[in-house]
Amino acid sequence: MIRKWFFAIPIIISSCGLKQQADELRALERCTYQIVSTDSLFLGSINVSQLAKTNSFEWTLLQELGPAVINQQLPLKGIIALEVTNPGTEKAGINEFEYQVWIKDQQLAAGLVDQTVSVGAGGGKDTISIRIDENIYPIIAKPENQQALSSFVISDSLKTAVITLKIKPALLVGNEKIKYPGFMTVEKELTNKQLKESLHQ
Repeated sequence: MIRKWFFAIPIIISSCGLKQQADELRALERCTYQIVSTDSLFLGSINVSQLAKTNSFEWTLLQELGPAVINQQLPLKGIIALEVTNPGTEKAGINEFEYQVWIKDQQLAAGLVDQTVSVGAGGGKDTISIRIDENIYPIIAKPENQQALSSFVISDSLKTAVITLKIKPALLVGNEKIKYPGFMTVEKELTNKQLKESLHQ
């Protein structure tokens, strides 16, 4: 009888650990998300944070599109700091995870965050660094998208865009990392005012 319980201990521990991770993931889905800053955000050779302070974004973008048309390449690179706030009563958390960032039906970025995120209950906060390194030429080559981007960045009137963050967590089972079978989806409404504030951080 003792021998049976001895061999069952790792299974019980793993089951308890998986339940805790699942509970923390569910709590994470109920958290709120806010872009608080950007670091070295470049669209091709354009320093977006500097250009957002001027009214020449549309003209500079058109200049940048010249070489991009030839090469079919217009890289968007930088790091976005995403603040996670947990208003709930249960701790939220996640281990290593894959992510995708979407605007409407266009994928803006994808990558891997090798960072454990732990957000305490009752207003706890943590910050996730999302690295962007994506060729967005297929998106920006469309004239309607160029106009929408320019208007969003430089307009003084309030404009909004819906950002979708898709997360695929890795669950720890013993010493093994098992990928979650699908993506968790978090939608965030971003205003041009919030974007400008984060660019100036």
